[in-house]
Amino acid sequence: GLNSGLQKVSGNQPLVPKLQDSKTTGTSFAETLKDAVGKVNELQQVADVKMQQLSTGETTDIADVKIATEKADIALRLMT
Repeated sequence: GLNSGLQKVSGNQPLVPKLQDSKTTGTSFAETLKDAVGKVNELQQVADVKMQQLSTGETTDIADVKIATEKADIALRLMT
């Protein structure tokens, strides 16, 4: 459910994956870009869920919602 998705995103993982040399990892640029866009999308979805929870009264932790929103915003800005 939603909670399991939230748990996967939370933690001390970088917002955007580090770019590595594709020759040593075997990962193409397209795959790396796809992973980075997927992570940004995941952070956006988590922020949306947390904002919905705040607006419906499921949570009152404004700081947690703000942090999730800022993480998603920063990750999106780093992509551009």
